[in-house]
Amino acid sequence: MNFETPLQIFQQLDPQYFVAFVGLLIAIALFRLSVSLPRKIGQLRDEVRRAAENIDEADEARKREATLDAVRRFESDPEVRQAVRAIWEKTKSGHLTDYSLLQQEDKFQVLSFLNYLDGVACGLNQGILDETVAKDYLQHVVHKSVQGLLLGESGETWIAGPTLVDPDKFENLIGLEKRWRAAEVHPLFRMMGRGVT
Repeated sequence: MNFETPLQIFQQLDPQYFVAFVGLLIAIALFRLSVSLPRKIGQLRDEVRRAAENIDEADEARKREATLDAVRRFESDPEVRQAVRAIWEKTKSGHLTDYSLLQQEDKFQVLSFLNYLDGVACGLNQGILDETVAKDYLQHVVHKSVQGLLLGESGETWIAGPTLVDPDKFENLIGLEKRWRAAEVHPLFRMMGRGVT
């Protein structure tokens, strides 16, 4: 028995049959590709979506952790703690905080503390920090500090005095306090149907 190789078989074929055979192979390959390609594209789209979700989740986790680190500085950073303690010791007056007791010599401590809060406000404005976490921890501190130390306005638990620092230098912090105050829910007004929710 004499066997021919595939190359010998193709050399003996009429060129029309060869072209038809190659065309048939191409058609089969294109058909298989057209059947499997949409499924492969769908799988690829799903993989890209899952990867994007993982990146978003990792970014949110990173923002939360960075925010917690920034908030922890309020209690752990020696300079911030020293400034807060000095302000507190100078302004404690019964159940009120009396910022009118602060003098020009306390300006450094006030600046140190407000710079810390302004740094948090900058991080929030840039999207580096998580606003929900920061607001949970610092909303009251920011409100009282902006109103009492920067704007010279008294509140329920503090008496404002003359401002020791230029409020224009703390636009981010003042803007943050306004944004948080505007977002507060006032239940009494909401129940009456006239308030901001």
